[in-house]
Amino acid sequence: MEILGSDGIAAVFCLCFIVADYLSGVVKAVKNKQLCSTEMRLGLWHKAGFIGAMALGYACQLAVNYHLLPTSFNAVFGGVCVYVIITEAISIFENLCVLSPELRNSPLAALLKLKDENNDD
Repeated sequence: MEILGSDGIAAVFCLCFIVADYLSGVVKAVKNKQLCSTEMRLGLWHKAGFIGAMALGYACQLAVNYHLLPTSFNAVFGGVCVYVIITEAISIFENLCVLSPELRNSPLAALLKLKDENNDD
């Protein structure tokens, strides 16, 4: 993985979480018989926004390397990646709770306040 470097590895992890969330959402929709191309396109636009934010963060990091921005901007890409991974991980867990309702009684669901929710969003 040295070819990618730490930034490349972070980007790959983010993309994996984005894809996993999209797939878990599709599986949830199939289970609930609510598969809708409009919702899928909307989801893809949200994912495109995350990828755009990652690209912007990486551009900031490149600008720091060329001394166009102060070094404090080095943290932007990492911060965006952390945000994307956490957001997608929570969304994946919410989808899994719909697929496997017993997960709603888990400590993680209680932490995320999913225990008493009955919606599928």
